[in-house]
Amino acid sequence: MASNDGHLTDDGELLKEKLLALLESHLPDKVMAKALLEAATKDAIEQDKRIIVQETAMWCEPCHLLTRFLKENPVWQEDFVLVKTDHRFEGAREIMQEIRAGAGGGIPRYAILDEKGKPLVTSNRPEDEDNIGYPSSETGIAHFKSMLMQTRKRLTEVQIESLAQKLAE
Repeated sequence: MASNDGHLTDDGELLKEKLLALLESHLPDKVMAKALLEAATKDAIEQDKRIIVQETAMWCEPCHLLTRFLKENPVWQEDFVLVKTDHRFEGAREIMQEIRAGAGGGIPRYAILDEKGKPLVTSNRPEDEDNIGYPSSETGIAHFKSMLMQTRKRLTEVQIESLAQKLAE
């Protein structure tokens, strides 16, 4: 008679239930997108800033490019708090569906919200409502620049122009 005192096998057979229980015990806590947005909203109110909500996914290279660009060029933080709604986060898709308001296009998708969570501008091009994604094209960069110009509080035109030029490099 074999003993399986915490082991994952019994007489050489894998005990699926034990393996699943072990794996589940090591799962990280679920990240709740709504809680992240609420925390960003609180920070935005306290700091008199706007909120940039970025829809992203682990597999999305343009999303990583945008995140890297924002990290390398933190001047935008004078006016904005960033919250990323990764597809792995509970409720992220629902939050972005509301912000998308039916617009097409892929990710990264982003919007700038006021301190109450109301979208002020989105990454949707005005002419066709498609998402610009990572702003690398001339029209995408112009739209990104316009988003910042429309919602800025302290950033200067020179600072925003500098960000736009770095995107074009």
